[in-house]
Amino acid sequence: MVTHPFHPWRGRRLRVLAARWAKGRLTFFCDAEGMRISLPQEWTDRGPEPSDQPLSVESLAVLRALVDALQSGASAGRSAPSGGSVESGESPGTSPGKGGL
Repeated sequence: MVTHPFHPWRGRRLRVLAARWAKGRLTFFCDAEGMRISLPQEWTDRGPEPSDQPLSVESLAVLRALVDALQSGASAGRSAPSGGSVESGESPGTSPGKGGL
């Protein structure tokens, strides 16, 4: 049964055609009225029970610290080295016509 609160098939029982482990996650491939859909195990009644309190103050604080770190890293990456400009669309330290990766 699909249990994800925002999934259009929520509350419906679907026939499982196959299951596959990939990247540490179990995914079910199901028949949904003739369409083949994939559902992560967590979105079904075969997944772990959802927590009554999915977010805690501690987990929100960790998330905030991660967002702050990502934002400060992005800001540092946008600054031009030694007074130069990055607005030309070229990466700093590369010359025109020489690709990066």
